[in-house]
Amino acid sequence: MLHAATLLTGAETSAGVLTPAVEAGLVELRGPAVRFHHPLVRSAIYRKAGPDDRQAVHTALAQVHAADADRRTWHRAAAIAHQDESVAAELEEVAARARGRGAITVAVSALRRAAEVSRHQEGRLERLLRAAELVFELGRADQIAELLALAEPGLLGERQRARLAWLKEVMEENRNEGPERILRLIADAERAEIAGDRTLALNFIRAAALRCWWTDSGWDLRQQVITRARRLASGDDPELLEILATVSPVENGGVVIERVAALRGTPFDAAMSRILGVAASAVGAQHLAVPFLEAAIDELRAQGRLGLLAQALGSLIWCWVFCGDLPSALVTAEECERLARETAQPRWQSSAYAGQALIAGLRGEEAHGLTLAAASERALGSRANSSAIALIEHARGVIALCAGRREDAFDHLRRLFDRGDPAFHPMQRLWALADLAEAALPDRREDARPLLAELEQVGTLTPAPMLHLGLRYARAVLADDADAERLYQDALDADLSSWPIGRARLMLAYGIWLRRQRRIQEARVPLRTARDAFDALGLLAWGNKARQELRAAGETSDLRTPSSVDQLTPQELHIARLAAAGLTNREIGQQLYLSHRTVSTHLYRLFRKLGITARGQLRDALGPAAYVG
Repeated sequence: MLHAATLLTGAETSAGVLTPAVEAGLVELRGPAVRFHHPLVRSAIYRKAGPDDRQAVHTALAQVHAADADRRTWHRAAAIAHQDESVAAELEEVAARARGRGAITVAVSALRRAAEVSRHQEGRLERLLRAAELVFELGRADQIAELLALAEPGLLGERQRARLAWLKEVMEENRNEGPERILRLIADAERAEIAGDRTLALNFIRAAALRCWWTDSGWDLRQQVITRARRLASGDDPELLEILATVSPVENGGVVIERVAALRGTPFDAAMSRILGVAASAVGAQHLAVPFLEAAIDELRAQGRLGLLAQALGSLIWCWVFCGDLPSALVTAEECERLARETAQPRWQSSAYAGQALIAGLRGEEAHGLTLAAASERALGSRANSSAIALIEHARGVIALCAGRREDAFDHLRRLFDRGDPAFHPMQRLWALADLAEAALPDRREDARPLLAELEQVGTLTPAPMLHLGLRYARAVLADDADAERLYQDALDADLSSWPIGRARLMLAYGIWLRRQRRIQEARVPLRTARDAFDALGLLAWGNKARQELRAAGETSDLRTPSSVDQLTPQELHIARLAAAGLTNREIGQQLYLSHRTVSTHLYRLFRKLGITARGQLRDALGPAAYVG
């Protein structure tokens, strides 16, 4: 600061000139550094100075910080009230460095200021569009609209118009226009490709592929998307794998699974890791998706890219559910719902509510589950599509099934398999097959068998683990007695290490079948195994069902009562996990985008629920079940 003052006055300046400010309590000296007592003091002093004085000071500070490219550039930008292309170019470099280290907010600010001082219209528009693209990653739709309003009147070339179309697609993603929108996206991709922007063209095709997933768009249209994607990308390109997975998850399921599995352990940035996770999840290999999504979430969280973070969390919810880690699914769903709401992404908010509803059903919380399913519908509003409706109906089916209302459960789940129903989804029905088969017992077997036969044909086209897990379960529970034992053994002999819920349900169903065959002694073993597994997984409804069957087999067992951990809300559980891992309140707040005071309040409440008084007791109080179901 004193060096800058010397440059301004042309005379050597000593610390003595600051004595009045020190005595007035405005600043303090700490060695060579000057510190303001409060940020508002700094702001008041800055604003008290006139524009000419401020610009002169920034000019001097730019010279002082000549060795620090970023600080020099910011001061240069603040020192001018006119357009200067050299400053704009330097700000672009600041933005590039900021993005490279994950400081997306800084990059946006640099690009906005670069646009303001740009001398040439084309450069100004380019910088505004790049800033808008980054703002999308931060999840700030209002800022995107503001930046586009500044850019749109001056658009010049085809490439810029294509980029504007992409940003508008991002903003209007929630609109449902069916095949017409997909065709328009394909046309936009062609224009971007002609303009020489392959990345942008691929973005349009990915958007078209996502809309193919949302609703049945017909094979011809899906083939157009695939053909264009193969022309733009090849081999193990994550974006191509995601497109193949969302457009034709059955036909290309084997290829996607093989290539994603081969990429495990390969470092990718957050965007590509998320894309690979989505690809694996879409083709029914949720266990492969988890590490990619976790890696993406860690990086997106650190960079504050809340828009993409909400989407990655939304994908991870269902992976945790199907892989049997319900505590992780709960904390993921809570955070996803909150961030999706804050970043105005109703589809992802609805998905989070649907995931919470299904988990509530699995835990035997019928009323709570139905409330969450209704919240999922409300979040969608008029944006409903078959994918979203399927998630909600699947959740309602599981809620009814675990509450013992099999007829209602079958009616909800049957909708996912009926091509004429808005809830029909060619891929998501595969995840519901086991639930449908169980709901069909004992009176709807004949209604379920044609659906099983149809999915047997699908199973010949894809190795999707989730599908084949459901097929093995459905074959056994829907079989005649003469074939049932062989089919149960086939199902239990499969590798079920990644599917603990599926294994526990098989054990329960097999034990029930054995008991009804009057093989009482044999029945007790799988029933005990199922009971213990359900208890460990936190699935109280099914655990109690196993106890009922054991009692019918002549063996009693104590009821599992909800633990103190079960009383924690999802957000409390998330905070407790992070605190148990050694994070401070401030670090937890930074990770979850909460104030440290809010974190402190949650800790106070959860300590009382867990009956503990110190952070060091958290890990023991939570126990292993709070980490992995």
